[in-house]
Amino acid sequence: MWTPPSRIEAPPEELRSRLSSQILGIHSVWFPTRRELKQWSAASGPLYLRWSSADRFEVGPRLGSMWASCFSPVLAGEITESDGATEISWVRRFPRFTTALLGGWAVVLLIWAATMLPPLLDGTVPSGLPWWLLLAASAVAAPAVGGSMGGQALDDAAPQLITLLGDADVPDEDW
Repeated sequence: MWTPPSRIEAPPEELRSRLSSQILGIHSVWFPTRRELKQWSAASGPLYLRWSSADRFEVGPRLGSMWASCFSPVLAGEITESDGATEISWVRRFPRFTTALLGGWAVVLLIWAATMLPPLLDGTVPSGLPWWLLLAASAVAAPAVGGSMGGQALDDAAPQLITLLGDADVPDEDW
């Protein structure tokens, strides 16, 4: 894993413009427009950019399909201006909607498990147990595989992101 640059010797407006003009921009990996799906297929760069506000954004790996990228980690950045330069605080995480979806799904699976517990304690195997096991396994496997493969794709795109950010203070380069 690598640490992205935290200080860019350029004003925030220039950084916003540079990111938006060089990386495929989308409004959501979960709810793309048809135009975004076409752009995703036609794009050649390894990254996508999603702005959540003027100062907050996510940079994620542009995998073979947008749906695969839903379960891949992103670099969430927050821009602040500091003495004519731009400071960026970074967090590596899953997209917000993915996190919420997985959290909600975990709650549903736990409630479903609680309904199957009394019959199991009585020695009866509930008919829904195989489906529950399959869904529980997929709820663990999807983010694990996405985190591994998407995380690797994000790490592989590090040199491009560093180049795009330009004159940057890059701590601990280790890619």
